[in-house]
Amino acid sequence: MGETAAQPPAEAEHDILVAMIAGRIGIPTWKIATNGAQVRAAPVPCPVSPTGQAYPDIVAHEKFTGRLAAVGEVETAATLVPEQAETWAVSARLATRFFLYVPEELEAEARRMLVARRIRPSGLFLYRHTERNSFIVRRAK
Repeated sequence: MGETAAQPPAEAEHDILVAMIAGRIGIPTWKIATNGAQVRAAPVPCPVSPTGQAYPDIVAHEKFTGRLAAVGEVETAATLVPEQAETWAVSARLATRFFLYVPEELEAEARRMLVARRIRPSGLFLYRHTERNSFIVRRAK
């Protein structure tokens, strides 16, 4: 029987967060799909990519028309680095709506990165775990 390589902890954390956040998107006319480190199931056409495709963390399509409605990127403390803003810039051009999800405590850093790259997301969302182990996602003000 073949063995599967264990996913590094940072990638596993990221993929879990992507799934948790995608599960909370409650727009009934959207079909939500995700792309993770191990499984890239929802490619989006991307003219600036050498492969012609991009893999945003969250991809939303209109249920009835199949048109791309929105894309989202989820960051963790480990992935919120200045180089990541390039991915955001590409994702922001893929769909009419671009959403960014970052840890609540890193809101200021994310905003600095957005301003530096002149990226204006349709929504900046903050997430956190409470002391009772609840998962909270809210829109930044």
